[in-house]
Amino acid sequence: MKRWIPAILRIAIGLLFIIAGGEKLANPLAFAGNITDYDVLSPQMSMIVARYLPVLEVLAGLSMVANYFILGGTALIGALNAFFAVMVGVAVVRGLSVDCGCFSESGKASVTHVLFNLALCAACVVIFRSSVPPALTAPEPA
Repeated sequence: MKRWIPAILRIAIGLLFIIAGGEKLANPLAFAGNITDYDVLSPQMSMIVARYLPVLEVLAGLSMVANYFILGGTALIGALNAFFAVMVGVAVVRGLSVDCGCFSESGKASVTHVLFNLALCAACVVIFRSSVPPALTAPEPA
C-alpha cells in the first residue's frame, strides 16, 4: 500500500474528530440531550459523558494529526467508532428518531451513519497496521 494513503486517512480522521469534539465541547448541554435521546443513560450520566467524551475525541484527533501516540489515538478513535456504530444501529432498529450526535447539524441516526462509522473503523485498522513498528510485527514464515 502506498505510504501516503494511511497518512491522508490519519490526518482526515484526526481533523474530523477535532472538529466534532470541538463542536460538542462548545455546547455540552445539546450533546447531553442527544445522548439522553438514545434512551440508554440517565440524564445525569449523559451530562458526564457529554463533558468528557468530546475531550477524548479532541485529544485522539490531535494525536492522529500530530502523529504522536498514534497507536493509542488510532485505537481510541477506532473503538469509539465501533461503539458509535453499535449505538446508532440499536437506535435505528428500535425505531428511535434521534439526532446522531456526530456534529451540531448531522441529521437523524440512520443506516448511513452506521456504515460511515464502520468505514472509519476500517480506516483506523489501515492506519494502525501502517503505524506498527516493524519490530512489533510477526516475522514472515521461511
